[in-house]
Amino acid sequence: GSTDGTDEKLRQHFPEATVLDGDGGLYWNGGMHLAFGKALSSGADFYLWLNDDTHLLPEALGGMLETCDALVSETGQQGLVVGSSRNAEGATSDGGYRRKAGSAKVLDFQRLEPASKPQPCVTFNGNCVLISAEAANRLGNIDPVFVHNMGDMDYGLRATQLGIPIWVMPD
Repeated sequence: GSTDGTDEKLRQHFPEATVLDGDGGLYWNGGMHLAFGKALSSGADFYLWLNDDTHLLPEALGGMLETCDALVSETGQQGLVVGSSRNAEGATSDGGYRRKAGSAKVLDFQRLEPASKPQPCVTFNGNCVLISAEAANRLGNIDPVFVHNMGDMDYGLRATQLGIPIWVMPD
């Protein structure tokens, strides 16, 4: 449903890509549900959620795969790896979250700042997330009940509830 020519540019520059057409009313979560559902049928080893306005550092994907390897070595399980985003001023704007220490509220989270080592988290913003096939097979698709936002946070909470590890990649 995009009217800015994105679909034509994608088809022109990436003819091997699958471009899914929406109706303009899917918003973030609806578009993710449509695209991730299509991707899940491919049987890939990993799935990458990446917002179209997220710019990756050159080492980002390699770092995510290294973090995934570390996750398997430490926990014996495949899981999810979250990349943190920075805003124009360089401050962390999105990424993984943990529960606020001492808070009695169920949905009270604190964003994690990237550190020199991977950190476990309980949920995330879905701007840049690497999902192993094992985790995706257990979790399934993002929930279509959400319209624009919160589907990513819900996905992370469902992973945590199932004991699927989620780590924020370093740096």
